[in-house]
Amino acid sequence: MARPLKIALCQFAPQAPESAPDAPTQNLARAHRFVEQAAAGGAQLVVFPEYFISGIIADEKFWSLAQPPHHEHKAQPTSHEGAEHWLESFRLLAIQHSIDIVAGTIVEKSGKKDENGKEILRNVAHYITKQGEVVGRYEKKNLWWPEKDYLTKGDDEHQVFDTEHGRVGMLICWDLAWPEAFRSLLLQNVEIVIAPTCWLGSDGADVGMAHDPECEAKFLDSLIVARAFENECVVIFVNCGGKAEDGWIGGSGVTVPFKGWVGKSKSNEEELFFVDIDVDILKDAREVYGIRRDLVPKLKELGRLPEGVEP
Repeated sequence: MARPLKIALCQFAPQAPESAPDAPTQNLARAHRFVEQAAAGGAQLVVFPEYFISGIIADEKFWSLAQPPHHEHKAQPTSHEGAEHWLESFRLLAIQHSIDIVAGTIVEKSGKKDENGKEILRNVAHYITKQGEVVGRYEKKNLWWPEKDYLTKGDDEHQVFDTEHGRVGMLICWDLAWPEAFRSLLLQNVEIVIAPTCWLGSDGADVGMAHDPECEAKFLDSLIVARAFENECVVIFVNCGGKAEDGWIGGSGVTVPFKGWVGKSKSNEEELFFVDIDVDILKDAREVYGIRRDLVPKLKELGRLPEGVEP
């Protein structure tokens, strides 16, 4: 029996905090409207990109935008308009509009300091069900090198959690470049990998762009397709949008085995678009390619099978 899933991808263009004092407030309000549009369009799941509310907060003067962890948040607002915590506002929207939400990433305060006395901040993605339950929480483990100046990588192992749409895992941006991150999810029988991202065309630096100005777009195109095939899973990739002259390349979309891209953004600009998939295509991919079927016994033979995974 087919398992159809209608996904809304929001290639959100965050207003940077240095552009206006109320930029995060404006970003949050716009994101709320996109949730409403996604639900009105019949989506069962809407996904936002990395840093979509705060923007990139590399400058220390913006570290105050980091939120307390949601599970430590005590307030009980009755509507998303009254929610002080960003994630709480999306939790209430999920209930109101009966839609699952991946609220991009939110930088969180850990309440701890490093050896230099600096606040430890983590970049965190959450999965919220239409019932308002936060069933998935992932702290970015593989930090892009500039992020290491203001973020601390997550300590927890990659985790897969059950949703009504299948077994889901989350990765964030530079995690995509690390096959080990996907391998960990594969061994937990992941079906859908969701990757909020803030990836710019300039990330290849002058050296890479001298070889090819489109190097980063090509990097992403090859990664997102390959990861779906080699891990027998759906990959939902949602990048930030914006003007090309500011370095934004967009490229958000969904890939599946056999087909590759089954939906992709039209440009680098901000847009909300919908992609329909049948999750049951993964059964055929696993039957044909047998990657995880062969991988688990091989790892067991080598003594490298993670604890708790059985053939």
